[in-house]
Amino acid sequence: MTHGLIVSERVMLDLGRYIGRQNAHEVIYEDAQKAFNDGIDFLDVLLADERVTKDVDEATLREMLDPARYVGSCVQMVDDIVKKWRK
Repeated sequence: MTHGLIVSERVMLDLGRYIGRQNAHEVIYEDAQKAFNDGIDFLDVLLADERVTKDVDEATLREMLDPARYVGSCVQMVDDIVKKWRK
């Protein structure tokens, strides 16, 4: 539904390891805006951006964009809620 934009934060954080946090923030902001405004898949915009592809290959980008791999702190949050509920 979001054409990959739902994981843009994760992509920004991961990309920051390659090009620096501030640069990654600017690149992802611009690319997310383009994807949203033009109705283009986020992956396609990222692959067309040399600021991204000079350091990150397509396979890595696909991994970054996989929502199944982006659970953040969800597991810990669920465990904490279950513990509280059981008390």
